[in-house]
Amino acid sequence: MEPFDLVEGSGWRGGMTVQISEGLDTETGQSRSIYLTDEAYCFIEPAIERYVRKYSGRWAVTEVPSEAWRATARALRKLAASINQGQPLSSADYIWVHTVDLETGSEIDAERFGRELNADPIRLAKLRDLLMSVAGWIEDSLQNCQWMTISGY
Repeated sequence: MEPFDLVEGSGWRGGMTVQISEGLDTETGQSRSIYLTDEAYCFIEPAIERYVRKYSGRWAVTEVPSEAWRATARALRKLAASINQGQPLSSADYIWVHTVDLETGSEIDAERFGRELNADPIRLAKLRDLLMSVAGWIEDSLQNCQWMTISGY
């Protein structure tokens, strides 16, 4: 799975993945889910933290009401629009979890991550498209349910 790919369907996708599903975690047979890489989710998490009072973190299960999802979708569209207007991302736009470059063994901190992403128009375009896709998926899903669940793997 590429960092800014949106995958729909069911089942764990490998690596560090965050799942967003229609319905409550306690409901069986959740009808639709999307899967995001940790790198992609770091752009969604600031909105989740802003609008979800009892957010448990990306590696836990959090049930989120529809009004928080609507606000999240608006925030994602706003971030996508700023990318489209050529505005550079700032550290306030994402929550980066430190990682290591597997090729060089060097640490990738938030500053390096942002600098490299801002310098790569192709990755920025993919991120913009991902944000718009996630916002659309959220808005579409809210026609079918009042709650959605975040689960980290």
